[in-house]
Amino acid sequence: MNLNRGETTHYQLTSSDLERTKAYLAGSIADMRRMLRDAERNLAAEEDFRKVNELRVCGRCKFSRVCDPEVLRMPPGPPAPAELFR
Repeated sequence: MNLNRGETTHYQLTSSDLERTKAYLAGSIADMRRMLRDAERNLAAEEDFRKVNELRVCGRCKFSRVCDPEVLRMPPGPPAPAELFR
């Protein structure tokens, strides 16, 4: 449902849609596991992950309190252009 427009759209998923979704998820999981230092024990190291320091990313990140990116400590500037949020 699009709450902004008050419209509901219905989709009929096919078995092909579900298979593509499963393949996408399996690939995504494999990509994340490759980032681990020890995949068997599900261990990662903070230094293996680069910091982004971009407001559009950091402003939504659940780890910003731990990361403390400089971009979130800066005084607010003019509003961002609307096209950034499309």
